Amino acid sequence: MKSRTGFRRTATRGLPHYARAAEILELSYNHACSCSRRLGSARPRRAIAYTLAILVVTQASACGFARSPRVAPDLADAQTAVEHSVHFTAGKIRELGNPAFDRSNANDGLWSPLTMIEKVGAGIYFLEPYDPKRIPVLYIPGIDGTPRDFQNMIESLDRSRFQAWVFHYPTGLRMRVVVRILHRLVDELRQKHGFDALFVTAHSAGGLVSRGYLKAMLRNGDQFVKLLVTFSSPWEGHRWAAVGTQYMFSPVPSWFDLSPGSEFLMSLREPLQHSGHSIPHYVFFGFRRTTSIVMTESSDGVIAMASQLPLWVQEQAERCWGFDAGHTGILSNGAALKRYDSLLKLEADRLPRSRR
Repeated sequence: MKSRTGFRRTATRGLPHYARAAEILELSYNHACSCSRRLGSARPRRAIAYTLAILVVTQASACGFARSPRVAPDLADAQTAVEHSVHFTAGKIRELGNPAFDRSNANDGLWSPLTMIEKVGAGIYFLEPYDPKRIPVLYIPGIDGTPRDFQNMIESLDRSRFQAWVFHYPTGLRMRVVVRILHRLVDELRQKHGFDALFVTAHSAGGLVSRGYLKAMLRNGDQFVKLLVTFSSPWEGHRWAAVGTQYMFSPVPSWFDLSPGSEFLMSLREPLQHSGHSIPHYVFFGFRRTTSIVMTESSDGVIAMASQLPLWVQEQAERCWGFDAGHTGILSNGAALKRYDSLLKLEADRLPRSRR
């Protein structure tokens, strides 16, 4: 259904995604500029004012906005019950092309975690039978993400040295809950297969989950994770997540953790080291030369550079590499993939020969 403004109204239960609010406003802005040109107006302020009017009139009711006094849900609520009562798979073989990894199921995982789990399951999946002679590389997607986001990266993987595992999880859950689930599943796999080297690769908010997991693993005295590589992760959060928690009737629980200054985000700042062991963390970030009234600062189109590269991340990272690529496009960027493949081989060569 189209509104009188000429573009299609959304028919969702709420804001589609904390970053998609930017898409809605950008669409409104482009329409306003078009109208402004047709009316012969050269004043950007008039176009912007029209933009905000369009957003309020056409989107507010559809998105269910309302000022909400709601605070972040306690971790001891029903989500913890989900953690202990729902079965999460560890080591089941599932091809990357399996319909379970479709985007629609990822969307269910954001808005209705139990629906996703009941429909397609969740957990750590192998893409092929386990091979003790190859190093497992665990891929962790971000909010509303799917393991299929890593398809180009996985296809370029040196299969003579590495094997790909993927973590498919409902991204609407609180991140501390996801961290505990991931910790338990990796422990199960290690007890079963006895591997002593694991590489972790994560995208966007998956980087937050992975770093949270590695901190917990180190506190537990484990030292088998040898590498962390993150792509376009919002280490300082995302302001639209905070907007969603303040103005939506039923905010997505993970948005509380993605809100700038959250307790979860602050907990990730400790260095990845314990008892003399440290985990090298390599940071890949993206940037796009775009004009936007929503994302006015430098960004990859979704995550601001200030959030991708805060000073504490630059100080702790082994290296940081930037690429002219969008938020998801960086996962298929040729230069980024070439650098990533070289990095995996470099870190694998540094392992004792028995672990290669």
